[in-house]
Amino acid sequence: MLSAILKAPFARSLFLTSVSRLARPAVARPLLFSEAKRTFLTTTAVFEGAAKPKKTAASKAKKAPAAKKPKKAAAKAPKKVKVKKVKKVKAKEPKVFKKHLKLPFPRPRTAWQDFYFNYIREHRLPHEKLTDHAHGASLAWRSLSAEEKEKYGASKEEREEYLKKSKEFRTTDATYRKAFRVLRKRRATPLHLGGYNAFVRMNFDKTSPLSFIQQGALLANRWSALSPEEKAVWKERGAEMTSRKLSPLPSKDAQAEKSE
Repeated sequence: MLSAILKAPFARSLFLTSVSRLARPAVARPLLFSEAKRTFLTTTAVFEGAAKPKKTAASKAKKAPAAKKPKKAAAKAPKKVKVKKVKKVKAKEPKVFKKHLKLPFPRPRTAWQDFYFNYIREHRLPHEKLTDHAHGASLAWRSLSAEEKEKYGASKEEREEYLKKSKEFRTTDATYRKAFRVLRKRRATPLHLGGYNAFVRMNFDKTSPLSFIQQGALLANRWSALSPEEKAVWKERGAEMTSRKLSPLPSKDAQAEKSE
């Protein structure tokens, strides 16, 4: 029947226009609602774009993640402990000087010191130099006899008391004992004497009234005035003095043979 209608003139165009109108939203919407009303009582209407039910607070609450079971640690083999080699550190020698050997109490005056101070007290003049007074004191001391020299200096009791106190201090004070050991070891190693040192050692006058610095200046001037040949002689003498110190001491039997 539909095919017969479509064959009629203007029937095809009318059919197409009616179909296009039905496809419009204004026309299709009431038709859909009418279909929904018919089927509402018998079936559940499910439409595309229907309102979804709201989630409650209980549904929104996320489930707490389940506690993970601790993994069993694999038994590891015990590590081998490496024993570190401890380096031996040599103990440093403490810095020791002559001042550590100084006793806390003064030494008693010698006969020469006592005579010298008395001579300066009596004969010193303000316009004269101290070196001139020392020279005069040394000349006066040499002119005294042995009996006259015994009058000067500390008494026998003072010297004995000093020896007793110094012995007690040297045996009990730890600082002094350590300094004494270090300095004795240091002095045991002999110094290599050169030509100048040998010259000064052989020409230094201990009885001179001049000070150590003054004598050193005079000896330095004398050394600089020597010729190279003379300095070479002193150099050889210094080597001989060093070799004597380095050579071992002769035994008692050898000394007895020499004396015979």
